[in-house]
Amino acid sequence: MKTRQVIEATARIAASSHLVIGQSGPLPTRPIKDYWQLSRERNLAWFSVLRDMSYPIASNKNSCTTTPTESMAAVLAELFATESLTRVWGAILMAADGQGSTGVAQSIARNALLGHEQVRHLAMRWLSQYADEDEENVGRVDRIRRRCERCTDLILGELVGFPVAEDFAHDPRRATEFSGRPQGDEVADERDSRCTLVLASLRIAFPDVFSYELPEASSFTRVLASILETFPRVALAENDTLQALLRSIEDERSAAAQGPNGHNSAHPISISGC
Repeated sequence: MKTRQVIEATARIAASSHLVIGQSGPLPTRPIKDYWQLSRERNLAWFSVLRDMSYPIASNKNSCTTTPTESMAAVLAELFATESLTRVWGAILMAADGQGSTGVAQSIARNALLGHEQVRHLAMRWLSQYADEDEENVGRVDRIRRRCERCTDLILGELVGFPVAEDFAHDPRRATEFSGRPQGDEVADERDSRCTLVLASLRIAFPDVFSYELPEASSFTRVLASILETFPRVALAENDTLQALLRSIEDERSAAAQGPNGHNSAHPISISGC
């Protein structure tokens, strides 16, 4: 699974957000709590990696055969890309919470984003530490970060479209500029058209030559699975967008069963010419 696929999955979740926000009754508590637990575990794992990589490498830079940023690029790209899902799903949970949900969703949405932001701040300091010594790799990762931020605001504004989304945008004004009319006023064909246009934009922003393989794709798929379990069962069975996400999870699990050589390479593919 690559960076682009994470952003595409986020857009598909956003395009189906009306199924969560508009459902009657409270959201199921278990998958929301699972989402929080998985998000917390992932944030702690990132924090540990960034902490362990910062200090030893900083004191032994000359002994490395590869630059610190080169060896960490895929981890940083994964962190920035998956933040998109954290923000978009958080906005959806906030909107659903306002429709009479469990009361748990709002705090989990905010805490999950807070945890991701804390690790993000550490990642930014990590990049800043090596900005002068490894301009090429730092520049590549930073371009991915900026594209992820713009795409997140595009997804929030264009596909979620609720005022609460502004609290989860990187740039609220940019998200507002992307925002069309509230999603609830749209018919299915209009919603599908908007999703198709957004996905086309994402594929342009993240071509194969501008993506990394996720070092921990299984972690992302577990988070994604907990999100999908929050949707009504009927929607999971009948919605083509959600079915596509379920298939992607199964494909990733099948790839994982084949062993480490089949996926999850920690090395970036070529992104020359970007």
